[in-house]
Amino acid sequence: MQPLKAVYKDIIVIVKKFSLPVFTDAFLISAISFFIFVILLTPLNVSALIKFLIAFLISLGVSFLIITVKVKKQNALFLKTEDDRIYKKLMHTLEIMPDNEAIDLLIKVFNKFNTPITKGKKSLKGNNFICFFNFDYSTSRQTLASFLKKAYKKNIIIFCNKLSDECNELTTIYPKKICVINGKRLFLILKEKDLLPEELMKENQGIKLKQKILNALNKLLTKKRARNLTLLGLSLLAFSYFTFYPRYYRIYSLILLIFALICLIFGKKEQNSDSFKDIIDD
Repeated sequence: MQPLKAVYKDIIVIVKKFSLPVFTDAFLISAISFFIFVILLTPLNVSALIKFLIAFLISLGVSFLIITVKVKKQNALFLKTEDDRIYKKLMHTLEIMPDNEAIDLLIKVFNKFNTPITKGKKSLKGNNFICFFNFDYSTSRQTLASFLKKAYKKNIIIFCNKLSDECNELTTIYPKKICVINGKRLFLILKEKDLLPEELMKENQGIKLKQKILNALNKLLTKKRARNLTLLGLSLLAFSYFTFYPRYYRIYSLILLIFALICLIFGKKEQNSDSFKDIIDD
């Protein structure tokens, strides 16, 4: 049985101890930071070796700090005040929603990701997984165990408000078999895909302008742009050693590298719109 794949900020996220993108980001952040501090330390009246050593140590510190924050942010979801209010009302709505309406809503979610799904009585079935839902305030271990029994030898996806502590213990025992989409993650998915229940849409109107601004920034701040800015910045830095006006080249290089660092820290990796097709191995 193949494990469910991890999809960043989509339906399924499996936290792994080893993540290649985290290490590549750490390397790039450290490299860009190094060149930034090399430029900033240029006026110091010390040897080049000492400047490089200072820049190297500072860049390592910056890289460690940023990666630590990014890992913590990836493993936890924080909602803004206006979103948190709508999220809580969504959970109240789902808690009393009839099963057939909840199933229809989840089908819309899977359809948005072009994922084939079959409607069951109180569940949804995919190629090699079964999707269950329980929107009680807290899902008990007994409920989760019953889902596991029904999906014996298959992976399961469970949509819920939150799991009890006993449930969390069970998910750590079977991390590759159980994928949990809690209330906050479900809210973010519904909001992103414009699937929030109609009665909540009016309350969501107030944050649409802010969301458009954030979406525009997300398109502007991409890791691809960070790579291009880095190459251009390093090229200018290299040319500064062969020109009569090195200061101007270094200033422009510094600006480009700082923007590259911002894109790398806050930018997102560009994804194909149908990437959700690959979350389940046949």
